[in-house]
Amino acid sequence: MPFEKGGPKGVHGEVDFYTSHEGLMLDYEEALTRTFALPSALQQHQISNVPLIPGLQGEQISSLDGGSSRLQNSSATADQARTKQGFTGFYNTSAHFLWIGDRTRQLDGAHIEYFRGIRNPIGAKVGPSMRADELLKLVEILNPDREPGRLTLITRYGAGKV
Repeated sequence: MPFEKGGPKGVHGEVDFYTSHEGLMLDYEEALTRTFALPSALQQHQISNVPLIPGLQGEQISSLDGGSSRLQNSSATADQARTKQGFTGFYNTSAHFLWIGDRTRQLDGAHIEYFRGIRNPIGAKVGPSMRADELLKLVEILNPDREPGRLTLITRYGAGKV
């Protein structure tokens, strides 16, 4: 009997399937962002500079508006982002891995702010237009705790500049 009809899982017919895309349209990405309990390995790791909830700093965090899938500002504190299982964090459910494009990676822009707050592994396209000091600041913003696997740098040079 096949797995889809209640049979056991087998090696044949199974595929690990992952999706990835550029997080270009923030309205779309926000609509597909959800809170989930952080994995136990991350709950044990003290997250110092990254907000548990994307989009806001300080005493405000973002929270889901009663299942409407839109992120709304709230005056809840980070302590209120705890659940019985531990900390929660925002995950983008539109893909497993998202990246920031070369044209949307302004350090003070909305894309960087959104990406620094989601818990998905993320990438950033970098190329000859990026200065070294800008790259260091980008890495510090997106992965301040230097969490392994959190940030992938995707080189973008073009055939004429390789």
